[in-house]
Order: sequence, then C-alpha cells, then structure tokens
Amino acid sequence: MIKKFVKKIVDLLGYKIINMKSQNKNFEGFSNLETFKKVVKLLRGGAEKFIIFDIGTNHGQFVDLYLKIMKDLSIHDYEIHCFEPNISLAAKLKELKNQNIFVNNLAIINKVGEKRFFINEEDQKSSFYKFASYKSKGKETFVKTTTIDEYCRIKNINKIAIIKIDTEGTEPEVLEGSKKMIINNKVDCIYSELAIGKLYKDKELSILSLEKYLHDKFQLVGISLNRDYYKDKDNKFISIFHSLNQKDFVLDLCYLYINKKNLVES
Repeated sequence: MIKKFVKKIVDLLGYKIINMKSQNKNFEGFSNLETFKKVVKLLRGGAEKFIIFDIGTNHGQFVDLYLKIMKDLSIHDYEIHCFEPNISLAAKLKELKNQNIFVNNLAIINKVGEKRFFINEEDQKSSFYKFASYKSKGKETFVKTTTIDEYCRIKNINKIAIIKIDTEGTEPEVLEGSKKMIINNKVDCIYSELAIGKLYKDKELSILSLEKYLHDKFQLVGISLNRDYYKDKDNKFISIFHSLNQKDFVLDLCYLYINKKNLVES
C-alpha cells in the first residue's frame, strides 16, 4: 500500500521509480560497445536488412562502434542513416567512404519544414532550444526538418532495428514524429539520451517525456550516465552521486528500450 502511494506521488511529479533488477533482459552494466553488440545479437535474424538511424550524429562518435559490431558479427546487409543538422559536421560525415552509410543534413523532429537552430561553439550542445542558465556561444541558423515516419515513407524503409537519439532537448519530438513506425512495431530498439530537469528555457524534461510517445510498445532494459560529460581532473568517472551538473542541476542519462515483441520472441 505504501509502495503504491509513493509511486503515485512520484508519477505526479513527473518521475519514475524503476527496479532494474526486476527488468527482463537487463542490459545495465555494459560498455556502449558491449551493450550495442548484445542488442544487435538479439535483433538480428531473418532476411531483413539491419537498419540503424543515428539521429544527432555530431562527429560520428557512434558510427565507428556500429561498423565494428557489423564487422565482428559478420553482418554485411546493413544501412546506417545519419542525421546531422549542423552543415559543417554533415559535410565531414559525408567524407566517410562506405556505401552503407547515408548522411543527411537534416534534423529529425515532429514535423516537416524548417526550424531555427542554435549552433553552439561546443557543437555537441547545438540545439533547437536555448540554455536556461547560461548564454549559448555560437550562431543561429535555419535547418530543414523531417520526421522518421516521413523519411521512412520516402525511402521505402519498412523496419528500423535501432534508433539512437541525441538531439539536445528534442528527443521527445523525435519519438512523436515516429508514431506510425512505433505503433506498427516497425522499430525494434530505441537508445536515447535525455537531460532530466530544466536545461533549456521553457522546457523541462523527465523520463515520462519520452515514454508517452512509446505507446506501451517498449520495455526499458537499461539506464546509464552520459559519462562523457562527468569526468574529474584525473579523467576518471565521477560517481552518480556527483553527476548533477553544478550549473544547471540536470541529470544527463541514457535510456535503452527494446520492443516487447523482441523480448517475447527471444
């Protein structure tokens, strides 16, 4: 009774209590390489092409990881679709000489059109939103936008194995624009960063910001710190108890979801 009461209060506050030990197919405790390799092993099979969407590719930090996994697991029939709204970063990504990699100078959100975009000097922090507690250093521009549903329609993509999202505040909008693919079980795995709290002006995020667009199709199987941003002077990882950004009071986490049908089938 007490547990239900506490859970109800926490839900009303926009948070969520998760017992990771009770989660089936727990992916917690692995490196990015080990985690994604485990995901690919779970999802591969059949005659379908293995398709990955990297939304917010930045410098392509995850692309090398995908390529290593494809090589290690001898997967040759695959495609990696990269989406990067920063034109200079997209140009560099297009230098990759791989016929299985498709680079799009586009932003994926919840509508097709154009939208004002803030390119930060720290390019990994570029966003559609301005920061709440400090001034962004960079420039403003307009970028073309589309949705996952529309992109898949145009490209005749019927199934996405993995969607990785790192879009500095628009992660919920990315999922909102994926409604058709998600509802029709055309997405197997979603890996998303999310800054919990109010990092951006007029926008506060919680895990419920993501999950309301998953339409009860996915199970959370792993949570991890975005450790790249939390290192001490000796380049060692700081514990979770010190991971709140001192300036913004935001907890930057990564969430890994697997479509429930894949967990049942496995």
